[in-house]
Amino acid sequence: MASSAPALRGVMRDNMALTRKGRDVGNTGPTPLADAALEEYPPGDRRFSVVSLANETSVGTKPYAHILVSPALEPKLYAALEEAYPPLSVLMALSGKAPTVRKGSNVRRDIPASISLQGYNVTEDAMGKLEYDKEDKKKHPLHPLWQRFVEYHISDKFYEDLSKLAGEHIAKFHGKKYVYGDPGYHGVQTRRAHAHKFKPSVDMDCQISFNTPVTKRSQVRGAHIDSAIKIFGALYYFKHAEDTSHGGDFSLYSCRGGCKPLSSSKVKTGNGHKQHTMFSARDTHVVTNVPYSANTFVLFINSKYAVHGVTPRSVTPYPRRLINFIGNRL
Repeated sequence: MASSAPALRGVMRDNMALTRKGRDVGNTGPTPLADAALEEYPPGDRRFSVVSLANETSVGTKPYAHILVSPALEPKLYAALEEAYPPLSVLMALSGKAPTVRKGSNVRRDIPASISLQGYNVTEDAMGKLEYDKEDKKKHPLHPLWQRFVEYHISDKFYEDLSKLAGEHIAKFHGKKYVYGDPGYHGVQTRRAHAHKFKPSVDMDCQISFNTPVTKRSQVRGAHIDSAIKIFGALYYFKHAEDTSHGGDFSLYSCRGGCKPLSSSKVKTGNGHKQHTMFSARDTHVVTNVPYSANTFVLFINSKYAVHGVTPRSVTPYPRRLINFIGNRL
């Protein structure tokens, strides 16, 4: 396979102005913890699952069905992933390859699995073997430990994990055939176009995502509900240890006697906003606020009741680092 380094370097140069506004946090040096973790955590290991430490007490029902786990991963594994977390310049470059890219302060950008797993061998007999050069990360800017993490979270294994925890809530709002193990369930697919004998039931993605550094206090997303085809949405936080900013928390809302959707003229334009139904803050009440905190995972089962949003972020040179999980009906 031809190296993508020249193209990557070009995109990185194009994004350098934005990167200068924030700190290029993330490790560009040796990654001994992540390298050692490759031996301890093989591809497909269930310890990669962000709900591996969850139990029945992790599932809440107010104001609607959700899962909250903190810490979500074993401290050793989280530390290894955090050590190998790509710096802002690489995040900007890889997200610049995505179909829709916005620039500016506190802007959400995503790196889908189709990009982060390029060059990653996921055949059954060689899953996880990647030509990774520790001395030249421009060949493959994402550490293979991260690629194993992403691969796990677009798999049937992960959807089985979720179904065990919240299957009754998935069935209630989306039907039993979208619960792992049901006779009508036919597996998952990703945008990587895996082949299946039957039409899969669920389309999944695991995106390395971030909000750009903040130059003026702002809110990226107010109270809203997602498209009806979404089964679940989830976030996993990797807040930097030196990031002392406030905000960027995930809020679960209830409606004060009913939410009236905002008119299209009042909906903020941008990446994905038009796919959501937005509501006025006057109509909503925060029931649960999940802090933007390291090693914290929150998932909601999507429905017409699943009103959620993100709190405003204070000025900071640090990106809001997160992993975005998506599961849509097919």
